[in-house]
Amino acid sequence: MRPSGGAGAPSARSRRASWARPLAVLAILSGGSAALAADEAPPTVTVEAGFDFTAYEPAAVEAAEGLWLPDGSRRWYSSETARAGIQARWGNRLTLDARLEAPFDGSPFAADDALRELAVSWNAGDYVALTAGKQNLKWGTARVFSSEDTLSPALDPLDPAGTKRGVAGLRADVIPTWWASLSAVAIPAYRLERSTLGLRAEFLAGETDLALGAVRSVDSEGNETPAVFADAARFFDRFGVYAEAQAKGRKGLQDLRDWDLAATAGFQADFPAWLNGTVTFLAECRWAENDPRLPDSLDEDASRALYAGLSGIPLSRSVNARLYGLCLTETGQGPLGTVLLGTALSWSPDQGISVSLGYELLGAEKKDDGTLLPYLTPNRHRVDAGVTVWY
Repeated sequence: MRPSGGAGAPSARSRRASWARPLAVLAILSGGSAALAADEAPPTVTVEAGFDFTAYEPAAVEAAEGLWLPDGSRRWYSSETARAGIQARWGNRLTLDARLEAPFDGSPFAADDALRELAVSWNAGDYVALTAGKQNLKWGTARVFSSEDTLSPALDPLDPAGTKRGVAGLRADVIPTWWASLSAVAIPAYRLERSTLGLRAEFLAGETDLALGAVRSVDSEGNETPAVFADAARFFDRFGVYAEAQAKGRKGLQDLRDWDLAATAGFQADFPAWLNGTVTFLAECRWAENDPRLPDSLDEDASRALYAGLSGIPLSRSVNARLYGLCLTETGQGPLGTVLLGTALSWSPDQGISVSLGYELLGAEKKDDGTLLPYLTPNRHRVDAGVTVWY
């Protein structure tokens, strides 16, 4: 099985970037499936709504030269975000997923930013599923630090579940057997010859979930960026391991020595705790080549990121705590580089509501000239509060 949550990829047994163009396909699929759905039970609908408030003190401001300079103003800023989502299922044939997110931080945003997901999935038969619209592909196994980032944006290490990874296009999943599946994705651009195409094969080898794939994308100037990737996951009774890796040719297929490499590995363990709870320990590390122009200097020109955290710590039957830390080092930094520590509380008085409160502290090493090098966030202090309801 795949690791739950975050960026875990769908199981082989599961049948299940402008977004305007796929809407026509959504209407076709919905209309073509209406007759199938009409004979089945009424749809099952789940509605989710939430609101988040964030207050933060910047540790640095970005100068015109691109350097991160200390900000001695000690000012605090805030932002708010409203969220809404709906999922409707008509039997086991048709599914509609929609998620909206509206930030209120004074900055303009386009419809593509607000619409995180809007997709229709149709099980066309026992072995084929079709999806059209803006969708979260969930390819890869990383929970915090993505290495597979060609087809959809990389995870935000500070908010993996909230990362806007939706891509608008067409997807076909072929599941000829319970232990294997094949997925194909096409992301149309305004000119079809500049579309992005992805192909992924997934299969079970015993209890290990394996996947291989490739992506071909062409930018607006006609530059091709091919990529190949692989990922794997194996989970036991109380613990599991997972990994993913990618090689990306930023200069096309001209020189394989100039391909950009990245790899992520993770470990998860679950421990029984008091109050009938379960504490989960998660550790993840990522290695990435910084400069693809230097293929012979991987050890000297690379970045390394590490995450470790405990979640689900029961403080009462309705309150859980989470503790976590992240650090990243790059060439020229000290042994710790950029460090971020955080904690969060989650209160669930019943199954239909959840209230959260979190705090994060950034500690970044300074260069000889006194400039900071924050990687994860330019905020020295950050406080988050949110509420989510389901119906």
